[in-house]
Amino acid sequence: VEKQVHMCEPCLRTLRQRRVSLVDKLERHIDSLVDLLVAKNVFTRDDREEILYEKGPRGKVRKVLDILECKGEEAARIFISASSQLKESDSKTIDQAPKQTTGGLTKLLSLLVSSLSVVSKS
Repeated sequence: VEKQVHMCEPCLRTLRQRRVSLVDKLERHIDSLVDLLVAKNVFTRDDREEILYEKGPRGKVRKVLDILECKGEEAARIFISASSQLKESDSKTIDQAPKQTTGGLTKLLSLLVSSLSVVSKS
């Protein structure tokens, strides 16, 4: 069991280390991200309701990260992947968003995706 826990840390650890940045960068995208995670069966409808009851988008992001901690490494891996899908769909509407905000999200998500690549290779 200890080996399994050790092998399952990298994506969750990355989310923990980047928690503050994730709260800052994902607050404007949290509803879309939650819908995507429900569609991918990472979150249940009950999880979604629990997230929706949080006050404000920053609280919702924190709740998502808390729930991911309980769901484990695979959920964290899917979250990172879903975040990158969200980034791709946002790039289609980039003209409507301020470049500064989107650039920060893009940088953070590429760090998360590169962490995922390293984990996948090991």
